[in-house]
Amino acid sequence: MKTLHTCPTFMSDRLEIIRAAINRVRQHKYLPALVAVTAETRLREDAGLDSMDLAEFTVVLEMETGVDVFADSAVRTVGEVQMKLERRKCA
Repeated sequence: MKTLHTCPTFMSDRLEIIRAAINRVRQHKYLPALVAVTAETRLREDAGLDSMDLAEFTVVLEMETGVDVFADSAVRTVGEVQMKLERRKCA
């Protein structure tokens, strides 16, 4: 699989990258794709990800962005993931 390491510039770009990563994990669980996510979307309760899914989500997201969102602390919502992506320094 190809690593993209994109640096999303706009909030909507980050949301789309996060939504795509969530849906990739949900697909492996045979769950329907989420049409939209918001900053308030909870990864466990709303997106239906368990601890193993969160590990997979982290890997998928890191492959796409180069950012390990769980590196320094846990995240519970899409908004917290967005904040971690925003902190990334773009070259």
